[in-house]
Amino acid sequence: LMTFAPQAKRALVLGFGAGELPRIFNERGLEVSAVEINPDTLSAAKEFFHFKQGEIKVFFEDARTFVKNCDESYDVIVLDLFHGDGMPEHIITREFFQDINKCLSSDGVLLTNFFISLGDKKAKMSLLATVSSVFGSIYFFYDKLNFNKHDKIRFTSAQIVASKTDLPMKINFDLSNVP
Repeated sequence: LMTFAPQAKRALVLGFGAGELPRIFNERGLEVSAVEINPDTLSAAKEFFHFKQGEIKVFFEDARTFVKNCDESYDVIVLDLFHGDGMPEHIITREFFQDINKCLSSDGVLLTNFFISLGDKKAKMSLLATVSSVFGSIYFFYDKLNFNKHDKIRFTSAQIVASKTDLPMKINFDLSNVP
């Protein structure tokens, strides 16, 4: 993500999880705010993942409400929200992405993390069209997995990077530290 936002100073993480992403951003010197609907996740992150909150601001509310009322500007916004094995329907709407866009700085970057069915091209294209209609530039990444042709469920992890401004045409990644 930092390839797309090397000058980032402020980050908003929608979906706290175990607190790893807010921690990593904070360790890189970013001012971090995280939004999580379930207050128990912070306790779990502290107890089981040794999370130390430090200067990270954590807000316990629905991400939809938070971005709708957002009056801050963030250089990086990460959308990492799940309900079961999918994203809640109210956060994959054009209106939600428009609200996120208002929270982004002029050269800010949005990263979404989600699961997608490789067999459902219509759903994938609908999500990409929704995000693309709000942002000027997007990239779509997904894990190519080898599925057996008899597998009924074929989901994979995917990411969309979106920005108001043009993203670089050539991307260089260093995956040496990725397990």
